[in-house]
Amino acid sequence: MRVTLIVPQGTTEIRLDRFLNHAEPPLPFKVLFKLLRKGKIKVDGRPAADLKERIRAGQTVEVEGLSRKPRAD
Repeated sequence: MRVTLIVPQGTTEIRLDRFLNHAEPPLPFKVLFKLLRKGKIKVDGRPAADLKERIRAGQTVEVEGLSRKPRAD
């Protein structure tokens, strides 16, 4: 399943791992790291380089390979 999340307006710069960890249900770091290694996490259409990457309001985060759909706050 592919899930697309948009970073909400008013959000200051936040690390990618923290943004995804606050999705509902939270995604454990182990799962995030595995998806990152496989190129399944994309920011604005390009593969994320690192989970410590900073993202800003309005950016699009796509996650492939999830069995459940997370809900962004």
